Amino acid sequence: MSFREKTAWISLFASLAIYGSYFATGGMASFGAMVGATILFVIVMIVLTVAAAIFARRDASAPADEREKLIALKSSQVALVAIATGALGAIAAMFWDIDRVLVANGLFFALVLGEVGKDIAQIVYFRRGV
Repeated sequence: MSFREKTAWISLFASLAIYGSYFATGGMASFGAMVGATILFVIVMIVLTVAAAIFARRDASAPADEREKLIALKSSQVALVAIATGALGAIAAMFWDIDRVLVANGLFFALVLGEVGKDIAQIVYFRRGV
């Protein structure tokens, strides 16, 4: 498994664990909970990515090859669809006078969904050998 695939797995599990608990426990009413979840996600990503890099120094320091660049590009399209859909949904929600906290969390959910979708797409592309 390449280093970039490992980081996709790390990001997927960290997103599901941290943001999954954020949305599941109803922390959505607090801006502080959103910021806290994001800070925790960044810390977990840094720690686990550094740990993965220590165990695969050569692979971690190597520049991305053409296949890895193509995988990153194709998986970014998945994220774009989720984020664009969430943004359009938020615009519609604002016209319907939906509570701003719900709109903000809807946008945040779209960002998280885009990231999770990107991670899953990367893993699939790495496994299928794109």
